[in-house]
This record gives sequence, C-alpha cells and structure tokens, in this order.
Amino acid sequence: MTDMYEILRDNLVRLRKSRQLTQAELAEILQYSDKSVSKWETGETLPSIETLVNISDFYGIPVDDLLRKQVNTEQVQKVEMIRRANKKAISILSLAAIWLIAVTIFVGAILSGLWEASKAWITFIWAVPVSSLVAIIISMFWQKKHIHIWFSLFTWTLITAIYLTIIVSKGNTDYWMLFLIGIPLQIIIFLVRGLRYDVAKEQLDRQEALKAKMNASRPKEEIKEE
Repeated sequence: MTDMYEILRDNLVRLRKSRQLTQAELAEILQYSDKSVSKWETGETLPSIETLVNISDFYGIPVDDLLRKQVNTEQVQKVEMIRRANKKAISILSLAAIWLIAVTIFVGAILSGLWEASKAWITFIWAVPVSSLVAIIISMFWQKKHIHIWFSLFTWTLITAIYLTIIVSKGNTDYWMLFLIGIPLQIIIFLVRGLRYDVAKEQLDRQEALKAKMNASRPKEEIKEE
C-alpha cells in the first residue's frame, strides 16, 4: 500500500510538471487550494476517488495510469500541445469574428447612410467589452485562469462604452457618474475571487485518507469479518 502511495505521489508531481503548471495553477483548475495539491504531492493526504477521476480526465489518461510506475508523460505533453494549439485557434477565431462583425457594422452603417463616420466609430468601442465577455466564457470553460482580470476588464469597458455612446448620441458629458458603479463592482469581483470553494473537498480528502490508513493498519481478518 505504501508503494502505491509513493507511485501516486510521484506521478502527480511528474504529470503536473509535464504540463508546466505550478501547484497554484493546478489547484485553481481543479478548484482546490494549493495546500491540497501540495499535500497530495508530499503524500500527506490522498485525493478522493472523484478527484482522481478529474485529474485523469484533465491529463487525458486512464485512472489506473496514475498508479503505474512509468506513466507516459510524453503522451500527456503531446496531448497538451494539441489542446493549447486548438484553444489558441478557437480564441483567435472568436475574437476575429467579433471584430469582423464590428467592421461590417461600421462600414454598413456609413454606406447605408444610417450613421455618419463621426458616430459609427462607437461600434469598435462596443467590440471591446464583447471581446472581454468572450474571454470570460472561454476562461470559464477551460482553465479559469485570470478570470477576475477579464471580469474587471469587461466591467470597465462596458461602462466606458455606455458613457461614450451617450456622448455620441446626446452630446452630454454629465453621465460620468456611471463610472462610480464600477467601484463596488470591482470590489465584488475581488471578494468573489477570494472565496474558498475547496473547504468541503479538503475535508472529504482527509476523511478518505484517514479511512484508507486505518484499513491498511487493521488486520486482514478483522476487515473480512465486517
């Protein structure tokens, strides 16, 4: 049993390093604390079965490979390279589509006489918060990395777009107080980022690790009688 603990511990370290992730980055992806990841890699505690499944899914390997002495990290690296290339391509295509729509609206509005060039430029301003929103969606589905930065960018660019739209349409600059709304929103973003979602999971890990150690230390005959 001790050997399996050591194999699991070593594989968790090797797999994480093969993806060039820090403990904090992996913890954020798995929605645990970096302390939990550190304890797994030192063998102080063990991940729950559910967490092991999530880890294997993340690395793209079967669960039982986590308990093998020679886990194939090269395959993991190849899969990660393909994933990163695909994510970059999808991200670039998504942002390019937004700006293509913005350019199309800008040109169409001028050629149709709907807007003058002095007003149509606001289309590009609105493309910025929309791009930030797309970045938030991509981050939520993938790594959830720096998502608070994208939320902040979306908040302030949205307020700016609304303010500039009012100036362009009404010529009124008295709506500068809209930016005051961004202050409590920014505070909320940082407070939400600081929330801990991993407390219950850490407790579950401790309980399962303790149970496994107790079972390993009890005589086999006693376990069979149960």
